[in-house]
Amino acid sequence: MAAEQTDSGRAAEQLALFERRNSEEGRLRRYARRRVEQFLSRQIPTAIGGIALAWLVSPAVGALAVCLALFGEAVDCLFLLQLGRLRTNGWPFERIRFWSAVTGAFQASTLAACGALAWFGAPGGETRFFTVAFMVGALLNAGLVLPHCPLASRARMAIIFGAVCSFFLFDWIETGVINPRLLFDTLAAALLFYVSGVFLSYVVRSYFARTEDKRRMLEGRRRLEEAATAIEAHSRQALRLAHVAKRANDSVIISDPEGRIEWVNETFTRLTGYSREEAIGKRPGDLLNAPETSPETIKRIQLAVARNAPIRTEIRNRCKDGRLIWVETSISPILDNRGNVLMRVAIERDITEAKAREAELARARRDAERANRAKSDFLAMMSHELRTPMNGIIGTTELLLDTELTEDQALLVRTIENSGAALLGILSDILDFTALETDRLVIRPEPYDLAACVLETCTLMQPNAREKGLVLACDVPDGPLETCGDAGRVRQILLNLLTNAIKFTEAGCIAVSLTRRGDASCRITVKDTGKGMDPEVLERLFQPFQTADSPQRREQGGVGLGLAICRTLAKRMGGDLSAESTPGAGATFHLDLPLTGGEATASEGAATRPKAPGRPLPSGLRVLVAEDNRTNRLLLRKMLEAGGLSPEFAENGQEAIEKWRADKPDIILMDLAMPVCTGLEATAAIRAEEQRRQSTPTPIVAVTANASDADRAACDAAGMNGFLAKPIRREALFAEIARHVPQPGTGETCARA
Repeated sequence: MAAEQTDSGRAAEQLALFERRNSEEGRLRRYARRRVEQFLSRQIPTAIGGIALAWLVSPAVGALAVCLALFGEAVDCLFLLQLGRLRTNGWPFERIRFWSAVTGAFQASTLAACGALAWFGAPGGETRFFTVAFMVGALLNAGLVLPHCPLASRARMAIIFGAVCSFFLFDWIETGVINPRLLFDTLAAALLFYVSGVFLSYVVRSYFARTEDKRRMLEGRRRLEEAATAIEAHSRQALRLAHVAKRANDSVIISDPEGRIEWVNETFTRLTGYSREEAIGKRPGDLLNAPETSPETIKRIQLAVARNAPIRTEIRNRCKDGRLIWVETSISPILDNRGNVLMRVAIERDITEAKAREAELARARRDAERANRAKSDFLAMMSHELRTPMNGIIGTTELLLDTELTEDQALLVRTIENSGAALLGILSDILDFTALETDRLVIRPEPYDLAACVLETCTLMQPNAREKGLVLACDVPDGPLETCGDAGRVRQILLNLLTNAIKFTEAGCIAVSLTRRGDASCRITVKDTGKGMDPEVLERLFQPFQTADSPQRREQGGVGLGLAICRTLAKRMGGDLSAESTPGAGATFHLDLPLTGGEATASEGAATRPKAPGRPLPSGLRVLVAEDNRTNRLLLRKMLEAGGLSPEFAENGQEAIEKWRADKPDIILMDLAMPVCTGLEATAAIRAEEQRRQSTPTPIVAVTANASDADRAACDAAGMNGFLAKPIRREALFAEIARHVPQPGTGETCARA
């Protein structure tokens, strides 16, 4: 094996060496080396020519000719000696080739000068034939290296041939008449040059032919050696594969083109219980398929076999002892060069345990989904069941505070109201956190004025700050800052940040600022002068169920979900919420939000926000209230009558439909969970009847303890115009009614239908 790899490598190396030697640069290097090596041998004709000139013309002319020839040779050889060093120093090949042609042309020019001395040195043309012979010899010497250095060779040949032609031309001009001897010499010279050209052409063609033959021979040798190496490698690979297949942990089945088993390995026997002798000659399906085997899987395998295509699938098989097992099978056809099937190889792996784990995981996933649905249903039920009595508690305290109470009584009622509000906040946080966990909390982007949203939220929290003797400052840009987002969620985050700032600040001020950060984002900063936080508290501040208090002291209360919810909401809206604080120096919270949909106009943004009614509601407004809870009916009656409205009540959805038909009210307050007919069903029935009658739709506002995003979406789908979550505040109730009833004297409403 090592010897064959060495032989193959040697052939490749020989071919690479041959290509390097016969490249343009390689041939030039060989030309330079041989030119220098043959320097002395080339001087023999030079010496003979010098002696002849010394005898025929004069010793001085002979010596001058020899000196000229040696000088040209020296210049050429000195440059060629430096060729390797120049290449190492970074001279490009094209530059070296050019200068080798220049020195070659110079050397040929010195030979032409020697020829001129011989031609014109003797009178009567006595040295003419000798000069032609000398120049033809120089031409042959230049032409023989034509394949190695074409540019220098052609330059030499052109100069030598041009010199001889100019010599004859000069003699013809000087003679002026046809001289038989000159004519004979001219024809003889032409014949010599022609024969030399034919000879050189043959030599050059022979050189390139020999070079190409050798290249083909080396390439053939390399291919033969590679083929021999490949055959040996394939043989070794086949032997290894045979050992691998025999001892593989997976079952291996080799079948003939008709699908009958030709060979199986030992794992097949261990897996199925069938010996090799029992399996050979049978079809795998006839041997292993069971009634429990999927017919669709069998059909897919048969289709792949018919198409000579590979297939990978899972199938249930029956063992010899009757056990059912799952196997992952990969069936591949082995084709010859013409595409005919030689055999089929099936590799099968026992995945029975994996299938069992997969089924167990699927059961666990179904159980988890059922548990998650049960948790969601439980939370929805708890929301409804807790908000309903909370509505009675908070609504009753609100009504009590409007009566004549002593100072102690008012304090007790406000305590009940604050406790109810705190409990409601905890309930809302838990529901929001659960919705975020299950990815069911919906972000509703729409155009709104962010500056107005920040300013309104600060105004809403001013009384809370004043109650603790704090200054709440709000710095927003002049004019609207239109963007597209969920104004309600932004307001929720700001309310949480301001509530925390007021809660943890005993003296000083709270500063809120809104600044743009380029064209694509803005930052809302809430900074307080409270006690600040330690770094370890700051690090876990945005984790669920973490608070700024220590777990042991719990000075401010709360379950620690607010900031976790706020950061998640900010990220859902494409922004982020961060904090920085130093103990004793207060805390700063940064809410970063993207600015999108900036093309919305100020009027468009304002139209999407509910407007608080700065005016009394129309006296005698007829309000139909669909509410099955007696306490809630009592509270709503007191609130509505105190506002000068005329309420009428229905205890279920069906009764609400009938009272709407009998005396169409100005607005309907519709509970959702009612007996006989739900609020959603009643709303859908009213809207369908209005459409049939083509009458003006009656505003319907949901008043419900079901306060999730899914409930809001269901109300919108049923055709409701507004949504109020219990417990209901009187201001919020009147504001929502005002959005949907005509303003006195205008006939216009505050909200679009």
